[in-house]
Amino acid sequence: MSHETTYAAIGAYAQIVVRQCQRNGARTLQLDGDELGETIELAAFGDHDAQARLVRHILHGVGDGSQPALDGLSKAEMMARLAATSKGPGDMLTLASVLIMRATVARFAEDPIARLLEGEVLALLNRAAETGDEAAADALQRAVDLVPCEVLAACRESIAETATMVRH
Repeated sequence: MSHETTYAAIGAYAQIVVRQCQRNGARTLQLDGDELGETIELAAFGDHDAQARLVRHILHGVGDGSQPALDGLSKAEMMARLAATSKGPGDMLTLASVLIMRATVARFAEDPIARLLEGEVLALLNRAAETGDEAAADALQRAVDLVPCEVLAACRESIAETATMVRH
């Protein structure tokens, strides 16, 4: 698979994440001039809504090609990590989505960080599923099919137990 194909797939996935955020009532993605500057300032001072808006804004840029994939995903990861600290609804899944996109790029580049990112994705989804989050449980089941065997080996038992508990 070429770099262009990988980045196109990541861009498409970023658009899916953004659309899911919009369906869940997220505010606008189009941040311009003063609004973008104000949002960045608010995010830097811990405003959760501003952090979440920046994640969506950056992913929108990755999705439409106006933001380079590697640079955009790094920025989105930083903001998604900040937003996830407030444990708002959907923040863990957004962080997991950003991390799986970064892991895809890293795996393509044969960067060993891919395994760490994939392991973190599984841990995040597992933690969210343990709280009864059905979307996380479903995402966890799909992730199990995508993540390499060596990453799954360390956490397979815990993941299977959580998925079974949530579904019953």
